[in-house]
Amino acid sequence: MLIRHFNSRKRTRLAGLFAHWVLAFAAFLLVLPAIAGSGFSPSPAVASLPRTEGEIDFTTGILPALTKAGCNTGACHGAATGRGEFRLSLFGSNPAADHFAIVRHLNSRRVNLAFPEKSLVVLKPSGEVDHAGGIRFTATSSEAMQLRQWIRDGAEFGRARKAVSLRSEPPAVVVDPGQISMIRYIAVLTDGTELDVSDCVAVTNPDEDALQIDLPDFIGRENHSPASEGVRVTAKRSGRHLLSARFPGVVVATEVLIPWPDSTTVAPARESTDIDRLQQQRFAVMHITPSPSVEDVQFIHRTSLLLTGRRPVWDDVDSFVKSPLSDKRSRLIDELLQSPDFVEYWSWQLGRQWRIEQAQTREAAVAWHHWIRKCLTDDIGLFQMTAEMIAANGSPADNPPAAFSTVSRDARLQTEYFSEAFLGVRLRCANCHDHPLDRWTQEDYHGLAAIFAKVTRDPVVADRPQGININPATGQPAIPRLLSGDSVKEPNGVRRQLIAWTGHDGASLLASQFVNFTWRQLMGRGLVEPADDLRATNPPVHPEVFQHLVSQFVKSEGRLRPLIREICLTEAFQRGTAISDNVHDLHLGSSRRPMRLAPEILLNQLIQVTEFPGTRFDAARSCIRPETESDDLQVFRIQSSCSAGCVTESPQETLSLALEMINGRLVNERVTPNSLIVKKLQALEKEPQHMIRRMYQWTLSRQPLESELDFWQEKLTSKETLTDNSFAELLTDAVWTLVTSEEFQCSP
Repeated sequence: MLIRHFNSRKRTRLAGLFAHWVLAFAAFLLVLPAIAGSGFSPSPAVASLPRTEGEIDFTTGILPALTKAGCNTGACHGAATGRGEFRLSLFGSNPAADHFAIVRHLNSRRVNLAFPEKSLVVLKPSGEVDHAGGIRFTATSSEAMQLRQWIRDGAEFGRARKAVSLRSEPPAVVVDPGQISMIRYIAVLTDGTELDVSDCVAVTNPDEDALQIDLPDFIGRENHSPASEGVRVTAKRSGRHLLSARFPGVVVATEVLIPWPDSTTVAPARESTDIDRLQQQRFAVMHITPSPSVEDVQFIHRTSLLLTGRRPVWDDVDSFVKSPLSDKRSRLIDELLQSPDFVEYWSWQLGRQWRIEQAQTREAAVAWHHWIRKCLTDDIGLFQMTAEMIAANGSPADNPPAAFSTVSRDARLQTEYFSEAFLGVRLRCANCHDHPLDRWTQEDYHGLAAIFAKVTRDPVVADRPQGININPATGQPAIPRLLSGDSVKEPNGVRRQLIAWTGHDGASLLASQFVNFTWRQLMGRGLVEPADDLRATNPPVHPEVFQHLVSQFVKSEGRLRPLIREICLTEAFQRGTAISDNVHDLHLGSSRRPMRLAPEILLNQLIQVTEFPGTRFDAARSCIRPETESDDLQVFRIQSSCSAGCVTESPQETLSLALEMINGRLVNERVTPNSLIVKKLQALEKEPQHMIRRMYQWTLSRQPLESELDFWQEKLTSKETLTDNSFAELLTDAVWTLVTSEEFQCSP
């Protein structure tokens, strides 16, 4: 009896194990998911299985739970190498690969089809067994119950559908401080189904002091309609804020505007252009009073510096201020746009943006710069210039735009360079995985790299039809494709098709980058910051202004002068510094802050003051020309990373440059008693007031204020100072004070 009982127990145990093996094998046959780039494809049987109401799809029912719990972030299993031999795609961008990792990897050790509650994929994140990532949800939570039910149903992949877009309702929120707003998130799937996924999006709040976010509980229903009232947003601090919400494979940004307390009456601004009208609408919502326009003296300084890179000489300033013409500002803008100095300065600006200094040789950089200068002289549009650079073959010495193809040493680096400098997108994230914050995939990155791989660049640029780029996800040569997703059919004409794309589907990307670049050079801050990070989750601070400028730029076929003219005629460009009502606004542009000059422009200005006081110096000596070699310029470049105009710099950069201006040899060797400007001031032999006025006119191109005049007159006529110092040394100190001032180093 004992033996029979033992055998009976043994047979029962063996029967249970056999049943478990049968279930596991059946699940293995049913779940053969598609793993993009890993050699796995979805089982046709799974895709065609009849489904009943309430069954759970992996892509819409399981991945969202893991994403919301943070399991597939870069700090956890979404890292490039995963964690603890368990790797998931970053933020659920590859559902098939994730399904394989959970259900089939390591002999299916993470799921237990016979006993779902014993599955590691449930036990670890719920803290029932040790987990290095800590507790992500409780054992009784909806997430845990959803996972157990899914495993109980066979851990199937389910319908082969995924989210193609995500939107918030409303797309933007205006909420007063202390008030609450509800946001719902809707995902659109590949089959056209719309799901309310408010309960399972992962929301990123970059500033918890400004917004309080309360997420609804995970419901885990397959129909998701309605999931909940939405995400609860409580406004805490005034300003413009962005929330990012993520559903596997898609992400969306929601703008939250919290007006400043309406303590004062918002003064209506002069809406002289469409841009001003669109900006004023946002200022009214935010209860902001924009600063008034600057005086004529500041206007001519600002416009001359930002359009030509030169501070105007005093005679031009005096003539402009005294002019009675009502349209003198627009006349000045037109005059500067047609000047040789405009071509000189903006060809340098474009050269810096296009990184001509990285060309294969210095001779190539110089030839490329001269070509850019000629294109601007002839008013060639930036679209056409881009097309010519992409298409150019031969030696840069013979065909300068060919230098474009020599900037990077291989196809992948050229892809990243082109996407950042010309399209304003950070495509490099998609080298190893789908971009976590944008729509770009690995196929997009390596498809574009495959186009550039068909170009040889050392030493002569030419087509190389046999060139390939290996996609690391597949280990196979990537298929050349455009960022629109269209494959390139002709191996000998890949660059022609890229050019065609930039003129049609890609024109908006090119235009957006050029518009943002131009706005940043003129305003000190782009409508989108960082300037090379244009994406849906980083929207412009003034979306309507941005779209208006992009549309106008496309209509003008990418011509630079009309774009600059439209911006310079706005109140936005002519605005003064902050007043009390808008001092808190740092991003919307209701006031102007001084823009620090680039090292090249600052050195040009120093040369003009010390060697050509009161006149213009030869443009051939300009430091913005790539053929100009200058040790002095390298000193300034080392102390500042500001390549063009910029408003903000790190304290370290600002302090470093300030110390160089005060203590460095660059200024102290140029401003001495033997300097031309000091000798010319001494030669005036008139009243000190006349010398002081001339000193201000030659250095800052303006008249001194009464307080400044009194201060320097006292210094230059004081018996105590004259006893201890020669008059020439006093003048040297005065000039040194002005050229090391913030006013000299910035545009107003």
